[in-house]
Amino acid sequence: MLTLFVPASAASGIVLPILLLGDVFSVTTYWRKWDLSILKRMLPPAALGIVLGTLYLNFAPANLAKTMLGLFCFAFAVYKIGESRLSPAAAYHPQNWHAPVSGFAA
Repeated sequence: MLTLFVPASAASGIVLPILLLGDVFSVTTYWRKWDLSILKRMLPPAALGIVLGTLYLNFAPANLAKTMLGLFCFAFAVYKIGESRLSPAAAYHPQNWHAPVSGFAA
C-alpha cells in the first residue's frame, strides 16, 4: 500500500525497521533451534540475493519495482490464506535445493 505514495525503494526503507523488529522476535523464538548445516547453505545465496535485490531497486523502473513488490505480496497473502486448507499430504518435506533457493529468495 505504501508504494502507492512513495517509490518502492523508499517504501522498503520505511518498512525495514518493522521487519527488523519481527526478526528480533523470530530469532528469540527459534534461538538454538536451527540446523547449522542448512544455515551454511542458505547464507551465501542470501548475500547474493541481497546484492541483486539492492541493484534491482536502484536500477529498475519505479513502476516495474512496484508491480513486482505487489506480486510478491499478493502471492504471499494467497499462500497464507490458503495454507490452512492444504492437506496433511502436502506437508513440507525438505530437499537439499530448498536451502539455497530460500536463502536467495529471502
